[in-house]
Amino acid sequence: MKRFTSSSPLFKYLCIITFLFFILLNFYFFFPLNNNKQTPPKIVLIPPKPFPNNNQNPINNNQQQQITNKENRQYDKEEEYFNSGILNLVEPYEDNNVKTFKSQEEIKEYFFPSTLQTIIRENKFNDKRNNKNLFTIDPITKQIKNKEYNKLKVHTVFNFELPYKDDFIPYPKFTIKTKEKFCDLDNLCKTEHANNMCSICDAANNIPKLTSKVFYKSWCYKPNIDYSIISIEDGILDYGSHHPEVRHSVFDKYGNLYSMPIWHPLQFKGFNEFKIEYLPKLASVSNSWYPVEFGHFPIEILPRFLLLNQFLPLDIPIVLYHAPFVENIINQLRDKNVISKERKIIWGNRNTYYVASRLYFLFSKEDVYTPLTPDIALRIASKVIRKPLDNTQIQPSAKYVLVVDRSDASSRSITNLEALVQKLRLNLKDYQIIPTQLSKRTFFEIGKLFNGASAIIAPHGAGLANLIFSKPGTLVLEVGWHGRPQEFHWPGDYYCFSRGLGLNYYAVAATSGHHYTHLTVDVDEINQIVTNELA
Repeated sequence: MKRFTSSSPLFKYLCIITFLFFILLNFYFFFPLNNNKQTPPKIVLIPPKPFPNNNQNPINNNQQQQITNKENRQYDKEEEYFNSGILNLVEPYEDNNVKTFKSQEEIKEYFFPSTLQTIIRENKFNDKRNNKNLFTIDPITKQIKNKEYNKLKVHTVFNFELPYKDDFIPYPKFTIKTKEKFCDLDNLCKTEHANNMCSICDAANNIPKLTSKVFYKSWCYKPNIDYSIISIEDGILDYGSHHPEVRHSVFDKYGNLYSMPIWHPLQFKGFNEFKIEYLPKLASVSNSWYPVEFGHFPIEILPRFLLLNQFLPLDIPIVLYHAPFVENIINQLRDKNVISKERKIIWGNRNTYYVASRLYFLFSKEDVYTPLTPDIALRIASKVIRKPLDNTQIQPSAKYVLVVDRSDASSRSITNLEALVQKLRLNLKDYQIIPTQLSKRTFFEIGKLFNGASAIIAPHGAGLANLIFSKPGTLVLEVGWHGRPQEFHWPGDYYCFSRGLGLNYYAVAATSGHHYTHLTVDVDEINQIVTNELA
């Protein structure tokens, strides 16, 4: 066997290989290929893309559907609750008792006999308001058991035999900052002027809802409040004849009163001071306040109108308050088939009594006037009005927070809106923050914005009436104020509106300003609420 010596070629090859191995080993230790101390990646803040011209959609359809299903699951249970209380066609809507008249004088003499004129002047109506015995329905047969007055008909009853529940009707949510401003630094809620917003204080004190003096007040009603569509023979509808902005008190030629605010009693001024219009049959949403104002029509009249529209036969015309924006909304609803083109609408004239052989109207046996925003009306209206939104031109492309910009209004714009928007953009990377002026958009364009928003931030004002388009569970932050400046405190209409629609409502008191001025907000307070809720 040949000896392995230092002079052999094999030995020389082994030395060369060993030398190269040590060179590579030293290179590895001094210049490692995988350094654990990596340089942090550069952070680039990308500004939100213009809205609504962004066609990218970071959420796929399956993810979006899962989110929507989760938000709607509880709302569906509530809808079942309300649907179980609808009792339709207790008595038929048809009525053949139609009268004919030859002249205006004949109409006046028939509907306003001397006995009724005396009743109005002396305010001695046969008051049928808040009368739980006006009619009763057998819970088993679901037929009329008895009626106090045979000229009255009961057509559709809502909330029939519906048990009281309040687990899905929350107190307003708030931060300690808002509670301190609204409840501790101010005594409004300890006076007779306490309103729905004082629910903030009751919630902070853990007062049960049924014990609270403000939780079910004004625009906020019990979910199972008595509510129905009834009709009367020879009915009379007051359209602002005694007060220009308080309309649609309901009574009949026999002196029976069905709906009238106690603080605005009817006043008969004589035949020469008002008009009379006769229709064989007519329907009304019943009493209302400021019915052609932007902040009243969409939340107090439109839902009740849509409720009537769902249940009334198409040949029964509905009287509405005429204003250009109201007519525009109705026309858009017709174009979207929310309202049938066959539905006749009577555009009401102020200072007029509308009289009908058969007058249909909304009524409650639990109140002196017809509830303005009952849950059943809000939910049915919201459901039908949201149907056509998929066909509108605006198609939101990502998750976003809508911030209502009232800088084009004379009051209640947010003075530090830009700082608020920048703060939200800094902390909500997964959301677009969209400040917008609603006055520049159409009714259904606004509806699409509200419908697609994950959260809505807005000062108290008519813009919040568009919440009727919002999906159940949407986060809503209403910016209000504390105190009672110039005899006007923060109303609770949009809080009641939000809870009736199943929205996630927060009350935020501004740091300065009130109803007649602009508002400054605590940016950190709003940022904390939104980031916590959307996390």
